[in-house]
Amino acid sequence: KFITNSYAFISSLKKCNNSSNIEMGRRIHAQIVENGLENTRDSSYIGNTLISMYSRCGSIDNANLVFEKLLIRDVMSWSNIISANVFHGKEHVGLSLFHNIMRREENQKKLIEPNNVLYILALKACISLGDLHEGELIHVYVMENGMESDLSVGNSLINMYSKQSKLDRAILILSRMPTRDVITWNSVILGYIHVGHCHKAIQAFHIMQENDGLQPDSVSYLSILKAFSSTRDLEQGMHYHCHIINNGFDSDLLVDSTLIDMYMKCGNLRDAHFLFNKVSKRDCVLWGALIAGYTEHEDTDTAFQLFQQMQEEGVD
Repeated sequence: KFITNSYAFISSLKKCNNSSNIEMGRRIHAQIVENGLENTRDSSYIGNTLISMYSRCGSIDNANLVFEKLLIRDVMSWSNIISANVFHGKEHVGLSLFHNIMRREENQKKLIEPNNVLYILALKACISLGDLHEGELIHVYVMENGMESDLSVGNSLINMYSKQSKLDRAILILSRMPTRDVITWNSVILGYIHVGHCHKAIQAFHIMQENDGLQPDSVSYLSILKAFSSTRDLEQGMHYHCHIINNGFDSDLLVDSTLIDMYMKCGNLRDAHFLFNKVSKRDCVLWGALIAGYTEHEDTDTAFQLFQQMQEEGVD
């Protein structure tokens, strides 16, 4: 009977997946309390589902309240509540919760063993806050628990250090990783571009393919096009435009916008406009890339005409 009722409540809670369902979620929560299912020793799954429901519905305070009342907090409970707080802009709360995991819980008298998801969430909070000191502290925890070789955790560390312009540390982690993927290299490439080392970014792009045998994804091409825009290397930009077409990424509007920006910055207005005209469904980012390009080249008449045309085509 308990299992049947629990699953019925859980199934109903999972249907409350946005703010418009919050009242339904509260009513279901009240029924759970009335049925005595909230504080049983087997109720962690219900508690985790309640936390997820309140988070999806935008009620982070209720999610935190449910977590505080949980008798048993497993790794999933901690992951859910930290994720909820980080997602809703309460990164400091998320980090405080993470540090609680690293200590003995008063009620449970045992250590919760952090998994890779918890480290990734904590590092995500550090990235959002731009807090290098906190990120370094979490890196120490990662090394102490032998998690640095985990691909997802390693990628998060590289991303954190790259965004803090600590490329030497990012490269050191990369060199120690037993396996690397495109996400690993994308973080390094973007990190080099962020600090203005575009030639090193281009070199890393080539190493990714030649040494690790990895094929670029749309983020890789977006990054390398930004590097060519900065170096004004039209020849290489056109070369990789062909690669983008051959690999089927030319239908990506963000890639198209970056290509237009690259052509504009390299002074090739004709090809930029030609590419723009080939795109059938154009968004405001695509229009903005072309308008900004003409503005930078002091062709304000064309920029104003494009701005008016954009609105006439129904793009805000």
